Amino acid sequence: MLTPEHEHRINVYRYCLSSPPLAQLPNMLTADDLKEINAVLPDYPHHLPEYNGRLGIWYEHLWLAIVDSHPNWQLIASNYPIQEGKKTQGAIDLLIADHQKQQIIHLELAVKFYMQFYQSGWQGWFGPNPTDQFSKKLAWMLTHQLPIGFHPTIQKLRLQFPHYQFVQRMLMQGRLFTAGLRCTDGVWLRDSQLQGIIRGRYLQVTKNNWLTPQELAYQPLPEHINSVVMVYGQGQQMMLVPDHWPMLIEAQDHPQVNIHT
Repeated sequence: MLTPEHEHRINVYRYCLSSPPLAQLPNMLTADDLKEINAVLPDYPHHLPEYNGRLGIWYEHLWLAIVDSHPNWQLIASNYPIQEGKKTQGAIDLLIADHQKQQIIHLELAVKFYMQFYQSGWQGWFGPNPTDQFSKKLAWMLTHQLPIGFHPTIQKLRLQFPHYQFVQRMLMQGRLFTAGLRCTDGVWLRDSQLQGIIRGRYLQVTKNNWLTPQELAYQPLPEHINSVVMVYGQGQQMMLVPDHWPMLIEAQDHPQVNIHT
């Protein structure tokens, strides 16, 4: 019999293999790609990592478990740093040998939750940390994380299978929330918009349950919040932000590309 914690990890594992990407771009894995991967995987992997306090790191560890469970895949490297002298230029998330397709797959991963602040393509979407902008993250993956896969350090690793084709893929999962004036599934609200009797109908979702909210893991929603939280109630999943959000938006060094919805 599965414990609630193990059952939750299995649900998140299944989420990774079924939730569609947040954007359709070149090199982005599609829902069909995920179905193809899922078709050869076990329903209950032997080992799934426990939540380690950081959602993004846990997400990467879950994908390591997926690679380990895939009958045709072999892990070559994970979170592999690129060193030039004493400086680290970056790191790749996953380098995988697909022995069935005879490919070396460089896979970059991200799990994100963005809220639409204004309508301007992906530029109008911001994360709980408002310096995290959807368009900048996509640009960073396309113009930095994928290109470092061609660094000689990484290309040397792929020589274990010299006749395999080198391909690059990325995957960004999570959820997008639009601005709302009332409580509706998939919207974000300001703290002052959710007060009184209505506020008592919602609970705060702990971070390790953001991907697959579970009712048993909810916490009481405080009278006021100082940071962005996910809330759930009456079948509605929403983001609740402080009234001053996103006043902390700052310029970033990440490049922007012309990406449109």
